[in-house]
Amino acid sequence: MEMVSARARIVPFFLDSDDIGENLFGSRAPSLRRVGNALLLLGKIKKWFDIYHLLIVPVNTKETPITRWKVNVISSDIQNLSYSRPEDITRDLDGKELKFNNDKRPVSRFIYFHFIMALIRIKDVKRQGWQDVWARYYQQRPFPTPGNYMRQSMLLALATHFGTAEMNVVKSWIADHGFDSPLMLSDDESAEAARRVHLAVDEAIACAERSLHDEGDEEEDEDSEVDKGGSENDEEE
Repeated sequence: MEMVSARARIVPFFLDSDDIGENLFGSRAPSLRRVGNALLLLGKIKKWFDIYHLLIVPVNTKETPITRWKVNVISSDIQNLSYSRPEDITRDLDGKELKFNNDKRPVSRFIYFHFIMALIRIKDVKRQGWQDVWARYYQQRPFPTPGNYMRQSMLLALATHFGTAEMNVVKSWIADHGFDSPLMLSDDESAEAARRVHLAVDEAIACAERSLHDEGDEEEDEDSEVDKGGSENDEEE
C-alpha cells in the first residue's frame, strides 16, 4: 500500500482574521497561513490529528527552542487500527518521534494551542478515558515551563468555555504557559473570542470527520470490488 502524506493545519487558518490570532498568541506570532502552522503527516494520522485522537508534544521538556516532536495517542478508539501497512498499528505510534525533511519546524505556540484544544474537546464530548488523559498531562507537563505560548485571558476563556474545565488544572496551565501583555481583553471580549475559536475548531473537526467517513466508504467499495473480482476469477478457473 502506498503511504500518502497530507498537510495538517495545526490551528484553523481562518482564525488569522479579525485579530483572533493576535488575541490568542500575541502580536509577534507568525501568521497562521505560513508553514509554521502545518505538519506533513500520513493521511490517516493527519485526520486523527485533526479530530484530536492524537497530539504532537515535545520530545524533551527542557529543550528551548523546541526542535524535536513526538506523537501521543490519547484515544482508545484508534489504538488497534492500522494507519498505513497492516502491521503499522496506531498504539505503536505513541511516543514515536516525528522526522522532518528540513530544518523548518512548527511554531511551538500553535502546537500548544492544539494540545489545549484537544484536552478541552475530549472533556467536552466525554470521550472515554478523558480523565486519565487530563491526569497524565497535569502530572507530567509535556511542554517546557515556563513558556509564553498563549495569552492568559484567552487560556482561561477557552478552558472554561461552556464550563468544561477543571479549574485547578486550568490555573496551572495559565501559570506555566500563559503571558500577559499590554493588550487587555474584557471578560466579554475574551468570552466572545473563545466562542469564535470553539466554533472554528468545531467546524474544522466536522470537516475532518466527513473526510474520514468518506475514506471509510471508499475502502469498503474497494473491498467489495476485490471480493467480486475474486469470485469471477474462481468461476473462470
